[in-house]
Parts: sequence; structure tokens; C-alpha cells
Amino acid sequence: MVHPTFYGRLLLVGAVVAGLLFPAATRAGIPSGTEVTLPIQQVRETGYYTGAWTVERGWDQEAELEFAQWVETIGRAREKKVFRIARGLKDPKVNPLYTPEDKRLRLETDCATLPYAMRAYFAWKTRRPFSWNSNKGRRYASNNHPERWSDFSQFKDPVRLIVRAMADVSSATFRMHAKLEGTDTYPIDPTRFSILPGVTYYDPNGHVLLVYRVDPETGNVHMMDSHPDGTLTLKVFGPKIKVGTARFGGGFRAWRHYRVELLDEATGSFRIVRDTNAECPWYSDTAQYRGKYPIGDRLLTFHDWIRWRVRWRDEGVAAK
Repeated sequence: MVHPTFYGRLLLVGAVVAGLLFPAATRAGIPSGTEVTLPIQQVRETGYYTGAWTVERGWDQEAELEFAQWVETIGRAREKKVFRIARGLKDPKVNPLYTPEDKRLRLETDCATLPYAMRAYFAWKTRRPFSWNSNKGRRYASNNHPERWSDFSQFKDPVRLIVRAMADVSSATFRMHAKLEGTDTYPIDPTRFSILPGVTYYDPNGHVLLVYRVDPETGNVHMMDSHPDGTLTLKVFGPKIKVGTARFGGGFRAWRHYRVELLDEATGSFRIVRDTNAECPWYSDTAQYRGKYPIGDRLLTFHDWIRWRVRWRDEGVAAK
């Protein structure tokens, strides 16, 4: 198992890399007809104190490292034995966040809903806000875009929230142009700092995978996906997984952060403000979509390029 300080080092070094080597991309060039007002805000007249759970913590890079460690723990448990995600979450030997109330979980995930079920469950257990884009879109369309969002304040029960979030999303939720604002996930510049457990991968053939382990020595990215009955299968990132495009928002995608701002303590009015692309630390609408991936005088395939970028090396960070 990767030692917790491994992700701690990633947080420290990665913060420097995000600021110095990978400046945030401009928001220009968003496809016509899909513009949104920035920043994306959800304003609720009530619900801050009466939602599915009370929000006590926020989303930041430290939260992502917590999430990464938890996802890796679940994935490594799956390496040892076969289980459906609902059964795994209800097993305290598998799930370190387990509490007796989890006995009520009835989750039948598919490839697209697994990342949302995992993210929502983690948000519930760690008392962080959870919000999601609740318009499904079309699985193979080219113009999917965010239209409406739901959140923790609209539900009284955490399990029902998770089930509803799963019902609201599909692989089309990931199939959105790389420049779009307000999406739940965003395309990243893939490096050993940005590809962590919990990061998703959208295959434009309509499939979604969840990173659960990264081997910094070999560069292998280990992923899991779910079938409609909730069964989890494991894969290593390779040529059988298709390369994404900017038009369809394919490739590795990290979770967008948002913050909760209480507006009125008496009524519980609040707003959720989503980070813009420019505020997302690893955002890039070009890095994964170049078509050619040179390293020095070598031209690599996309999959070999990913392995090269996530390996620990002595010669510096990442070649552009």
C-alpha cells in the first residue's frame, strides 16, 4: 500500500508545479451556444442546516488526497477479492469509512455512476458538500453541456441522495467539450501530480473508468469500472482504452471543486460557487488532445506518454 506521505509529497510538489509549469488555460473558444455565466453559482433559499448532512469541511487539494487514499484502499481490497461496490462499502474490512448506517446502501452502479457513487459517499462521510450536474445529456451527442445542478441541501437522506445522483448521470455527463465551464469534472494536464486515485477517464466510445492506483515506478495507471449489476472489474491503462478528444471531453478528468457560502444563518440560505476552469489547478483543454506526444527525439503513443509522465524520474518534472 502506498504510504500516506506519498500523497502528501504530491500535494506539496504538485502545488508548485501547478503554479509554475502549467498556467491555467483561457476560457476563450467555448463552443457557440454553450456559454455559461461565470462563476457558476447555485443559490438556495434554505437547506444549509437541513440537508442530507451538515457540511463541516470544504474541497481543496488536501481533500483530494484524502479521497485518493480512500479510493486506493477500496481498489486494493478489490484486487484481493471480488465484490460489488455496495457490498464492499458495507464491509468494514474493505471500507475504512464504514458506519452501521451503511447497511441501508442499495447501489447498483454502472461505469458512469460508480465515480459519482464513490464521490457522494465520501462527501457524506467526511461532511463535505456534494453537488452534481443533473441533466443526463445524450450518450453519443457532440453538444452536451451543463444546464442544472442538484446538491446535498435538496435531500433529507444521504442514501437517497446517492441513488438520485446515480439516476441523474450517465456517460454523457462526462461527454462535454473540454472548454466548458461548470462541469462536474474537467480535463487535466496528466502528470504524476494530477493523475491520482479518484480521477476519472472518459473513453469516447461511451465508457468511464476510475483510477484507483498509480505505480510511480512503472507508470502503470490501475483503473476500475463497474457493470450494471455493480460488479467491479480492474484494468491497467493501455491501448484498448480509447484516446479522447477535446470535442467530446475525453481522457483523464479531475473533480471540479466548489465552495459553500452561508448567506443567512436564520433561513439557512446559501450558495455553492463552482471553480472556473482557470481556478482548477490541473486544467488543460489541450494537453491530452495534441495528437502527437514527443519526448525529446522520441514520438510516443498516448498511452506510453501517460506512463512516462506519471513515473518518478531524476531528470526533472515533465517535458512539454
